[in-house]
Amino acid sequence: MRRAFTILFAVGLAIGACGSETVEAVSVSGTEVCTEVDTQGDELSRYRCVETLDDARVSGTAIVTLTMLDESVSPIVDAGEFMLENDGGSWSGEWSGVIEEDGLHTIDGVLLGSGGYDGLQYRARWVFTTTSDGEVTGTIEPSP
Repeated sequence: MRRAFTILFAVGLAIGACGSETVEAVSVSGTEVCTEVDTQGDELSRYRCVETLDDARVSGTAIVTLTMLDESVSPIVDAGEFMLENDGGSWSGEWSGVIEEDGLHTIDGVLLGSGGYDGLQYRARWVFTTTSDGEVTGTIEPSP
């Protein structure tokens, strides 16, 4: 009886190991091109952005909301929400950033996946200058 239990336990471990899948963190990079679609006063703007990255999971069309938190100091502090959708699923979350006196705009965000990206998070950094499209770098990884 003890031997049968040991064999069943070993078979169960082997089957469990075959079914487990480890998701590795993946680095991504690319560009973002945005067009303003709505403005409410001086502080709130909404943009439609096209994300073109080297991983299809974080490429597609995004709606980005931007709120200026304090324009009276330099660097200017801003924050907002980000929603990206594509055929595989969607990403949504919040971001915050600063706009330096020279126009350099650096944004960091953490987005949670849903649909086909459920269980993943996307940590991204967007960098803009006054004369360029955004450069995007980030990591897709398991959600904590």
